[in-house]
Amino acid sequence: MKPIDVASNGLLKYNNEDGGDSFQYRLANIEQITYFELTVHNQDDEFIPSFSDYILLLQFIRHSTQEDKTHTILESILDYIKQMYLIISQIVFPPSY
Repeated sequence: MKPIDVASNGLLKYNNEDGGDSFQYRLANIEQITYFELTVHNQDDEFIPSFSDYILLLQFIRHSTQEDKTHTILESILDYIKQMYLIISQIVFPPSY
């Protein structure tokens, strides 16, 4: 939230003074973001439908999770099992020429 501390039609400006990640919002168990919606409300929490002429900087950072590593390891194991199955099937059922 940012208080309106400028005159009407003035420039609202927010600087991340501390340089930290105090405005972070983390999403968990999300594979893909399908849409993003931004709404602007006044100090009385009333929706402002025709808010125009603004610049918004968004930063998306994708972090690896332990689940991603586990998934990668499981995919590798599955690949090894497929290769072993192929080798064993060639021994048990040799090709006939």
